[in-house]
Amino acid sequence: MGHVGGFMLILLTPELRELMEVRLTDAQARSLLSPQELVYWSKDGQKWVTHTFNLEVRKDCIEEVKESWHLRTMLTELTGLEYDPHLPGVQLQNPDRWSPYFAIRPECVMIGLREKDTGQTQERRVSERAVALRDESDVKKLLEREMKKFLESTGITVDRRLLSEIQGEIAVSIEVYGVSKDRTWVEFDRATIEQDSTGGRIIYVVLTSELEFHKIPVTGHLHNIRQFGRVNREDFVSNIRSYLDEFNLSDEDRDRAVKECIRVMRKEKLITR
Repeated sequence: MGHVGGFMLILLTPELRELMEVRLTDAQARSLLSPQELVYWSKDGQKWVTHTFNLEVRKDCIEEVKESWHLRTMLTELTGLEYDPHLPGVQLQNPDRWSPYFAIRPECVMIGLREKDTGQTQERRVSERAVALRDESDVKKLLEREMKKFLESTGITVDRRLLSEIQGEIAVSIEVYGVSKDRTWVEFDRATIEQDSTGGRIIYVVLTSELEFHKIPVTGHLHNIRQFGRVNREDFVSNIRSYLDEFNLSDEDRDRAVKECIRVMRKEKLITR
């Protein structure tokens, strides 16, 4: 703990930082908060540390607290006020509490809900590659479908207001991320070998559009292919073409991409002549 410019600073210890990631039941939260005192063993200092604190009751948290018998009881003991109970989950599942948002990235789509009072978010990552290169109607259907699944998993009921906000955010995300009514034209840039998120080497075809570039994985891990020997050239060409048919490439660029992938595979000695 220290002072800077007249303000008191509280430095969070590693033990306190761990609490930021812990999910507590209502009973556990009460047992932690009601004493308004926290005692723990400091590994760094090799001693017991005691923190005392004062609870401040925020108005925007009261509705959520009403869903917990333990927390209502604690606040009654602290403030002397009585709180009428709510059914568990009612407040968190209230559609008026949430604002939707979407983010379209090269390798995924992020579907999210932001709590209006606190700014806290709930997110779901959908593994969909090169979504911005699809046509507008397909992207719209994808975002609507995934948001519906997400809302069902959270138990939030969609009312007219929330549905209107979802449609509005979908329209904004489609505009912001450059999704066009027809599939975006892309050009072949190169074929390259890079590691994926698990550390395996994969051949990617790099495509460029007006706004950005996209890495499209067109093989599995090369070390797995090597274990089974070389792949048949005709089968490999057919697979590459099926991957690239999803994108709005010219015939010339599609042929260039296939030839470059074959060249890379030959260099790795993984394809038949």
